[in-house]
Amino acid sequence: MNLLEYYRDAFIESTNRFEPVWERDDRSGNPYQWIKRNYPYTERLQLLEQEDAHPKILFSIELPEQYMNTSLIEEVAGSNSRFELSIASGNQKMYLNAAISVDRLQNTVMGHLHQVRSEILSLLEIAIVIPMHGGETAHD
Repeated sequence: MNLLEYYRDAFIESTNRFEPVWERDDRSGNPYQWIKRNYPYTERLQLLEQEDAHPKILFSIELPEQYMNTSLIEEVAGSNSRFELSIASGNQKMYLNAAISVDRLQNTVMGHLHQVRSEILSLLEIAIVIPMHGGETAHD
């Protein structure tokens, strides 16, 4: 069994037990990608094979359009995270991504999922409460 299969099996086993709402994203064509559609955010987890390196785990949260007018990009850029954070946008949505090589994991797959989700949600909370224009906040 290779590392990609090992982490796939670990993810499936732990989500079946603790978060059974995850489902394989068959539309992606990638057998190592799952989706969790929950309010208010859709989450994705993907295992990425790397040439000459360990696989990476990529966790993404799909954000609604209103996050485009916040300081989220600055918060991500200034973050002191052990994850590789990035933002992508398209179709009036933003995707906040966090990647890590499996050789840098400090937890189980489920522990990693909770840790990365917590860090991303903290960034979202900070971006929302920062004043934007004339004393308004992004969520006013």
